[in-house]
Amino acid sequence: MNLVIFDIDGTLTDTNKVDLDCYYRALEDEFQVPRTAKLAIDHDLVTDTGFAIASFRHAHGRNPDDEAIRELKLRFMFHLRQSFDAEPSVIREVKGAATMMEWLKADENWCVAIATGCWLESATFKLENAKLFDTSLPIATCDDSPRRSEIVSCAVQRSLSHYKQTSFDRIVAVGDRPWDLHVAGLLRHAFIGVESDGVLTSLGADSVVRDYSDHDTFMRLLRSAVVPHRTDKGSV
Repeated sequence: MNLVIFDIDGTLTDTNKVDLDCYYRALEDEFQVPRTAKLAIDHDLVTDTGFAIASFRHAHGRNPDDEAIRELKLRFMFHLRQSFDAEPSVIREVKGAATMMEWLKADENWCVAIATGCWLESATFKLENAKLFDTSLPIATCDDSPRRSEIVSCAVQRSLSHYKQTSFDRIVAVGDRPWDLHVAGLLRHAFIGVESDGVLTSLGADSVVRDYSDHDTFMRLLRSAVVPHRTDKGSV
């Protein structure tokens, strides 16, 4: 049995723009961190929680407490819901994602899971409004850990239990950003990039798609994708 693990923003949902805008607005509101602030952060910590901790430390010289993170999350969700109410099209599926997910769930050779750097509440909100939410799928978020590698590992462990497996013959991560590529290399998972700008290809991703409109191509890549060569400690 094989496992495919999907990221959310930019991978299953076309939400990178609204997600980033609402997140930076929340940082300005709650942490007084301007969106122009320049932070150097390890790729493994590019999650809603990880970036929040780094931003607060940058602005205030100490780590935020749990209450500060909770307030940031509430403010972010306020902006996200407000943006969606004003323009529902800001949350939509990446072309072909819903159909691809249904095909994979019906394929006896593949198990499906989700691992995302966003909070569970926002993950659920985006998947529901993109018509992609499925309560039966194992999911791990930055509520489980601020580190992407630990989030993905958590998704694998939940998948083993959920699908009643002792191991997977093959694990393929699907993501759209350099940190997704980095973590796949770190964990020795095969990788498929979802991109339109060539960034992942320039960083060494061998298998990329623009979206999921070509079912045969994506399924072929699931079988042939390799572990990324680039496993150095990246940062943004």
